[in-house]
Amino acid sequence: MQTHNSERLLPPKTVCSLVGISRITLWRWCRDGVFPAGRQIGPRRTAWLESEVNSWINSRPLIGEV
Repeated sequence: MQTHNSERLLPPKTVCSLVGISRITLWRWCRDGVFPAGRQIGPRRTAWLESEVNSWINSRPLIGEV
């Protein structure tokens, strides 16, 4: 029996809301390698793996942390 690790795909609007950035900033950060790349899920559709977005958020330093 094979188990399937189900993962949510997040649209740009949801990613921007979670991270607190604009769509323009999201695309710029992806282009510059600052943020995980999205997955092409259709001709004009991109989505991000929820686990990658959460990992990126958790990797950010806390304020005052060096």
